[in-house]
Amino acid sequence: MKSLILPVVLILAALGFVAYTLYTSYQESQQRVIMERAAHDVLETGEIRPEHQLDYWGQPQDFKYESFEYFRQVRIDSAGRDGEMGTRDDLTYLKTDKNKAKAFGKYVGQRGKSFLSGIVEGMKEETPFQK
Repeated sequence: MKSLILPVVLILAALGFVAYTLYTSYQESQQRVIMERAAHDVLETGEIRPEHQLDYWGQPQDFKYESFEYFRQVRIDSAGRDGEMGTRDDLTYLKTDKNKAKAFGKYVGQRGKSFLSGIVEGMKEETPFQK
């Protein structure tokens, strides 16, 4: 009977470790879902909804929103399970919304301008066939 105690204790310890790892992984995946939804809403509305201000563990999330000429981005930082920033369990989510239509329009506009000016210059010049 004594020979079974050590293997049983080791198996129970291993099962406890696996359960803890799965549970913390589940918590982090839920937090990532919260961050993804919050980032989407911020990019769509430009506002942080009250339901997105706290992370999975009830701690305030840190939002940073930036808007540039061709893209907007939001970065969300969570302190993680321990509630302290700057530790190993911190989570960061970065979402960028590129304004591809505006960038493409500017590119076409610049190229089109050169193209049209080339046509106008070409029409001003005499060709050998016009002589």
